[in-house]
Amino acid sequence: MAVKSGFGANLDGLERLRKQLKSMDNRIGQELTLTAGWDENCRYPSGEYAADVAVIQEYGAILPAPPDMQGKSTVRIPPRPFIRPCIAKNEGKWEHIIAHGLKQAVTDESLTGEKILLRASLTMVTDLKASINAVDSPPLSDYTIRKRHEKNRYSPEALALGYDRKPLQDTGYLLGSITYFVRPGIPGKHN
Repeated sequence: MAVKSGFGANLDGLERLRKQLKSMDNRIGQELTLTAGWDENCRYPSGEYAADVAVIQEYGAILPAPPDMQGKSTVRIPPRPFIRPCIAKNEGKWEHIIAHGLKQAVTDESLTGEKILLRASLTMVTDLKASINAVDSPPLSDYTIRKRHEKNRYSPEALALGYDRKPLQDTGYLLGSITYFVRPGIPGKHN
């Protein structure tokens, strides 16, 4: 009885995979950063930067009181977090979208890094908007509600639904100006 040692392998599959990975590297190889939020130049009609308003709402702030708020020199805006909860809730989903896209790119030559990040970015924007819509506390101050009524005419239906009292929903600008950015490179990484 003869005993053979060693092993044999068909390398055709490995060569095909190597070619697919090389093609994928050519399509996806550059380092990209994906962010969702507000453009650094995005401003409300009043001139306030949308990103600044988002940070104030996320963390709260003590600001100079408006001139018509008699007897007060400052006003406290309470934190109404929506960015950090959004990330905590959805980060795994966004990573999965990217990882799944990379797996698909091995066999789908039309799938580029930009297309994969576009899938993730559209989901990020949607999730951030949903997070803003979910904020319902702390309640608005009587002053804020009064100012909203002075500049807006709410329908009876809107009043019944409490739109005049919904945090982060006064003009809809913060919500409507969320966008995404795909940029080359990785912040903080020196090439």
